[in-house]
Amino acid sequence: MRSRVNTMPGFRSAGAASFGIVERSQAVLPVTVRNVEAALPKDAVLIKAGEAVGQGGNTPTIARQGAPMNRVIVTDDSQIIDWLKRLRRADEREFKSREAPLLKGAVGVRRATLPLPGGGKQFEVIGIALPEPGFHVVELESERLGAALLESRKPMYVRAGALVTNLAVHLKLGRDASAVWVTTLDSGAPVAEAAVRLSDCNGREVWTGRTAANGTVAVRQGMPAASCGEGAPQWFVSARKGDDLSFTQSDWQKGIEPWRFNLPSSDATEINLVAHTVFDRPLFRAGETVSMKHFVRSEGMAGFTPVAVLPVGVRISQVGSDADIDMPLNFGRRGSAAARQAHGRFRRTPSWANTP
Repeated sequence: MRSRVNTMPGFRSAGAASFGIVERSQAVLPVTVRNVEAALPKDAVLIKAGEAVGQGGNTPTIARQGAPMNRVIVTDDSQIIDWLKRLRRADEREFKSREAPLLKGAVGVRRATLPLPGGGKQFEVIGIALPEPGFHVVELESERLGAALLESRKPMYVRAGALVTNLAVHLKLGRDASAVWVTTLDSGAPVAEAAVRLSDCNGREVWTGRTAANGTVAVRQGMPAASCGEGAPQWFVSARKGDDLSFTQSDWQKGIEPWRFNLPSSDATEINLVAHTVFDRPLFRAGETVSMKHFVRSEGMAGFTPVAVLPVGVRISQVGSDADIDMPLNFGRRGSAAARQAHGRFRRTPSWANTP
C-alpha cells in the first residue's frame, strides 16, 4: 500500500502565555515557528519608564532618537493597564482575535520584518531581541498561517506582551494598610529610592511613594473598592528606578495564596469584628444555670479596639439539635455584656455554642 505524508501545518507561538517577564540581562522573546514565510512582518510598541516626563494627562510622547523601535514615554500607568487588558481579552477570545491585528492604529508602533534562519520551513525557536527595558507588545503576521488555519484566506496574527526589567515588585495588601517592596531580579538586593505608584484596575492613581533604604514602603491607607469586572485584577503597582520599569498586579499570587500556608485572609472591606465568651466553668449538669460574659472588639492594625456599634443579642445553639435560645444583651462602655441562662431548657446535654 502506498501513502503520502503531507507537510506539517503552519505553527507559530510567541511564548507560552500572552504576557511574561524577561530579565534585562537576557532580553530575548522566544518565538516558535514552523511552515511559515521566510520573513514575518512584525509590529512592536514599547512603553518606557518616563519617570520625569510630564505631558499633561495620559497623552504619550513618541521619541525617535535613533532607537531600534519607537518609544512611548508615559507619566502614569493607565496605558500599561490598558495594554494588559487588551492582551487578556485577546487571549480569552483566541479564535476571534487571531483574525484581527491588535496593534493596528496604535500610537508608537513600528513595523519591521523578522527573518527566519530556517527559511520558515523548519520547526525552530528564534529570538526577538528586546534591547531596551520597559513594557513591550509584539505582534507577528502570517499569510500562510491564515490560509491554513482560518476560514477565509487572510493573515493570522499572534501577539505577546513582555516586561524587560531588572526590578521585581512585591505587594502585600491589607484592609487598613499595605506594603510594597522592590528588589533586583539578578541579585535580590533591595532597591532604594524607587518611585512606586499604586493604581486601581481602571488606571486611576490611588497612591504614590518612594522606597526606603531597605527597598520597602508602607501604604498607610485603606484601598477603596473599584469596579473591575470578572477576572480582572483589582490593583496595579509599578516601580521606576532610572530607566528601569517594573510592575505587579494583585492577582499575581498563583501558588503562594495565603490559604496554602494555613494563613487567614479576607477580601472584605468592612471592620473585622471578633467576639469571645467567657464561661463561669467548662462543664455543666442538666438544669444548671450558665453564667457568661461576652466581649466584642474590632481587630485592626492597632490590635483590638472598642467597637462603636455593638450587637444587641446573642443566640445559644445546641450542637446536634435544632434547639436555639435568643437572649438580649446590654453592652457597657468597656464593650462587655454579662448574661445567665438555665441549661435545663435544652433537651439533652451535648456541646453547644453561642453567636452574638
